[in-house]
Amino acid sequence: MIVQCLNRSNKYDDIEVKSVTDYVPSHGFSLHKPLDKKKDSQYYIDQFGTFDIETTSRTRIEKDDQGEEVTKPIDAYMYVWSACIDGEEVEGRYWSDFITLLDKIQAYYKTSESRYFVIYVHNLPFEFSFMIGYLNDYSEVFATGKRKPLVWRLKKRGIEFRCSYKLTNMSLDNFTKKMAGCTHIKAKGDLDYSLIRHNESYINPTEWGYIINDTLGLWEAITYMLTKDKDTIATVPLTNTSYVRRDMKRAIRKGTTTRLLKKKLALNDKTYKLLKEAFRGGDTHANMIKCAKIYHDVYSFDASSMYPAMLLLMKFPVTAFEKMPVTSKCLKYIKSKELAWIAQIKLTNVRLKEDQYNPYLSISKCRNLQGVDPDNGRVWKAAELETTVTDIDFSIIEECYDFDSIEIIEDTLYTARYGYIPDDVRGVIMEYFTVKTKLKIAVKNTAPNSKEREEAEYDLMKAKNKLNGIYGMAATDPIHPIMLYLENEWQEFSYSMYANDIARRPGLHPAPHTSLSGPGRRIEGLPAPRRSGCRWSCTRASACSLRVFP
Repeated sequence: MIVQCLNRSNKYDDIEVKSVTDYVPSHGFSLHKPLDKKKDSQYYIDQFGTFDIETTSRTRIEKDDQGEEVTKPIDAYMYVWSACIDGEEVEGRYWSDFITLLDKIQAYYKTSESRYFVIYVHNLPFEFSFMIGYLNDYSEVFATGKRKPLVWRLKKRGIEFRCSYKLTNMSLDNFTKKMAGCTHIKAKGDLDYSLIRHNESYINPTEWGYIINDTLGLWEAITYMLTKDKDTIATVPLTNTSYVRRDMKRAIRKGTTTRLLKKKLALNDKTYKLLKEAFRGGDTHANMIKCAKIYHDVYSFDASSMYPAMLLLMKFPVTAFEKMPVTSKCLKYIKSKELAWIAQIKLTNVRLKEDQYNPYLSISKCRNLQGVDPDNGRVWKAAELETTVTDIDFSIIEECYDFDSIEIIEDTLYTARYGYIPDDVRGVIMEYFTVKTKLKIAVKNTAPNSKEREEAEYDLMKAKNKLNGIYGMAATDPIHPIMLYLENEWQEFSYSMYANDIARRPGLHPAPHTSLSGPGRRIEGLPAPRRSGCRWSCTRASACSLRVFP
């Protein structure tokens, strides 16, 4: 059948869509192997596909314990699917049709346990929840969490499903629009999701266009991305952050400093747990005294590329954290030596200082919290609390709060020396920032709506993603729980079962200090009396009255 699909010029193109019966793979292909060149590495077909389903849900009205009517789900099922295989559109209404398509792919491309054909799904976890009852091969499901598969291999078939949302970190609408080489963008509003449908329900031509646009646009967008980035299916990363990780690995291989430092700084079980406890995101909070009001003539300011700047400008722990005995003068000694430190501490009678309006301690990061007076998830005052802190945390706590006593919990105090991160890592960050800055100028200097502008905007987007991904890479937990799909359910295996892995993981640990360096220095940069004029603040930006910042 011929379907009209929306293009980026807001016009419609005629696209041929074949049934599974009519579809016959016929394009030539070649094989690629991942760059790791391991003997047991699988080969990948240089072509790929995309896949999407449309589902319907049935609900019923019930009364809850209070007698109120509530909507409860009954079930949900797929009533139509579409796939784009190397640019050719295929549709089906039943799972048996999709299995037939996989059979044809396997027969033509001769896929096997050592030779894979990749199919991208935008939000694989959703489709996975519907497919699991029909494709009974769960021996290789790589997931980032429960019900969050990233890669799903059907080993016997030689089919590999990948999540394109994790690759792009964008909605399908944004992804198809941002890829200049993508002709057919995601359509909107042409499919009524409130209707209950089944596998024999009539689908009108407009609805078919909406359905096909999803897989065709995704295939075109990924094809363009692979071409621009000079990647193949075998080399393209699985996630957006992996682009940065790949560049870092290449830089590290060329030098020796970081490789030696990684071994030197390898974490043990105790320091890993302390660093994970101490890690917190950027400081985002509203001024309780000033909020819930409407202000006029508000001034705001923003720091550009704050986290990458912190990684370049600030010093971080560059020696292994070593245990230090807890004494009455240990903190004074640590401060005199300008050491980085991490510990579990206990504070009593904690209260925010009178000239402070941004409580720093987060309730979610505290333990054994007693007599707390909260401020939107923060500790305004408390009779007693325990938490894990770094030296930067503690300096901010001392500035923000008064407290009667501090106790460092025994066997939790660890120290390290400060230094700049290695030059090979700094070089990648600096290269990203330089490229981003040049591309911002290039975008301004190209004509709007031109092909050159679209190309420059794509390059700028990738440069921004890479620069922002630096911190994401640094903040990634080096130990992940093992998620397996066994006996029709997700099962999690704790990292403690693989404790020996911790010692083999990279020991560079800037994340807990990076997210604190920005807000820590920002707060210190504002004299205390002026902070009362701040309405809202976060790690990178603040909003204040003009009269406060003349």
